Amino acid sequence: MKIKSIFVFLTAFICIGLISCDKGKDTATTGAVSMDTSTKIVIPGTGSSLDLLRVVANRFMAINAGETVEIPPSTGSAGGIKAVMENTANVARVSRTLKDNEKASGLAYEVFASTPIVFASHPDIKIKNLKTSDIIKIYSGQIKNWKQLGGKDQAIVLIGREESDSSRQVIEKQIKEYKTIAFPKEMTVVTKDQEMINTVKVKPGAIGFGTFANMKSERLNIFNLDGNVPGKEKYPLMGEYAFVYYKDKLSPLSKKFLDFVFSDEGKKIIESEFCIVIPRQK
Repeated sequence: MKIKSIFVFLTAFICIGLISCDKGKDTATTGAVSMDTSTKIVIPGTGSSLDLLRVVANRFMAINAGETVEIPPSTGSAGGIKAVMENTANVARVSRTLKDNEKASGLAYEVFASTPIVFASHPDIKIKNLKTSDIIKIYSGQIKNWKQLGGKDQAIVLIGREESDSSRQVIEKQIKEYKTIAFPKEMTVVTKDQEMINTVKVKPGAIGFGTFANMKSERLNIFNLDGNVPGKEKYPLMGEYAFVYYKDKLSPLSKKFLDFVFSDEGKKIIESEFCIVIPRQK
């Protein structure tokens, strides 16, 4: 009887353990956003400001022991906004302005930095400047080899983004012809900033685009545009980084972190990450 009781106990223990493992696995694979607590916030959203905000968050946590700010992998600006609207996140990171229905919900939109949107290639391409007309000809398939632009004899591999991508929207706003391009069918379209970076980095001859902060950290070949250097005053392609939240629902820890982003120390970090500080609006 004693042996049977022990067997029943062990069987029940193992089953409970397996159920717990399954639950943990479901959370990890679905990418569910953790609910915030008094000592932890999770800030989901765009991949554009991912690297920058992880640096800021790490510094914030170093100063504020026992408080955690998690910057998870990209769910896109739309994913971050959805999380705030559904109350699964207190604040989110975005790289596009709010749509009318999002504004109507009462969401606050607070810009904290701007960043150059740059075209970049595989590191083996040594060309340093592209004209706007070159971009149009490359992405329309009229220029197919880097040697046509004075570079090595290497076929150009086009990497693009989906229409809703914030970097693409900045390009289309400033380079009107880009919006009407009939892209070649062989162009690869990716949907995440990190996916763009990784693809351009490993594909010989590849060209893509994204934020200067993300591209610069990966040592890709960054192009000047019409002689204008990214990060300098006359550079024409600039995107915004912002937070979205409901003012009446902002938690003390979320407010503390946002205040840190706009503090003198936060501003120094933003500038060190190849971004431009946007002063807080009163």
